[in-house]
Amino acid sequence: MCGKVLSLGLNGQRTELGLLIPWSVCRYCGTRYVDVGGSARCECWDKPACARCGGPREWKKHYCGSCWLDASLEKLREHRLTPEYRAAKWQQKQVKRALKAGVHIEDVDPRAVYERDHWLCHICGYPIDRDAHPSTSRAASIDHVIPISRGGVHAMNNVKAAHFGCNSRKSNHLSIPAGVYPL
Repeated sequence: MCGKVLSLGLNGQRTELGLLIPWSVCRYCGTRYVDVGGSARCECWDKPACARCGGPREWKKHYCGSCWLDASLEKLREHRLTPEYRAAKWQQKQVKRALKAGVHIEDVDPRAVYERDHWLCHICGYPIDRDAHPSTSRAASIDHVIPISRGGVHAMNNVKAAHFGCNSRKSNHLSIPAGVYPL
């Protein structure tokens, strides 16, 4: 480059040679920086303080050990509460159970099952709370009419919407046993 030092133009993106240098935004401190020479680091990288608490940070990390762990766990908790993540984990679990039992497997979309059944529990007949926390008894769950453990298939024609509590009480029976009342 003829030994010339590149200087930023008025718009902050063009050099005197007319080359476009895109801005990057630091994901830790939020400042904009120009990645020249492939360093991919902003100025906060060289600061000895944690970006969250201001304490000493670990080498080549923007956070100290406790803040890094807190930030990672917070991000993980938020991710695991998304309906997409829960549906994917449910699907993985059901496929694993079906493969272990050696039964037929089809893709089953929980939301499609709830809509098909009009958000009504097929065991007790009461409406399912769409906003209930997944671990409560009124939360939505999918019930295999003929349980996988008894040779039932994992397919749309063998699943129905149910309350989590009703489904738990039914367990692997074909119907709710006498003396066990639904919610």
